[in-house]
Amino acid sequence: MDYEVILAEKDAIIAAQNVLLEKVILDTSNRIQQLEHELAQLKKMIFGSKRERFLAEVNSNQLSLFSSDEITIADPVVDKQHIEYDRKTPKKHPGRTALPDHLPVEEIVIEPEEDTTGMKRIGEEITETLDYT
Repeated sequence: MDYEVILAEKDAIIAAQNVLLEKVILDTSNRIQQLEHELAQLKKMIFGSKRERFLAEVNSNQLSLFSSDEITIADPVVDKQHIEYDRKTPKKHPGRTALPDHLPVEEIVIEPEEDTTGMKRIGEEITETLDYT
């Protein structure tokens, strides 16, 4: 008889512990869902397109991250100002210093290999290089 009483008490204790564990698991899963929803909302506020950002969605089943005093909703109608100012033009760099006149100058003209009769010259490139030993 004593064994039957001990087994019944053991079964009652295990059943009570199972009920507590189920409640903890349910509370934990609800908390995880709430945190995932808040994370999704924050990601939407930060990374969403401009139309989706900072929209105050109020859901009666959802707790707010911020108090209602701290929430500021951007006004879609914004007054525009026209501002004019004078900007100083940046100084132009004088470029490289000119090569001295006493150095020998060798001029090389590179012509195209094709027949250029009847064509006009539309531009040219001049490159100065200094050769030294």
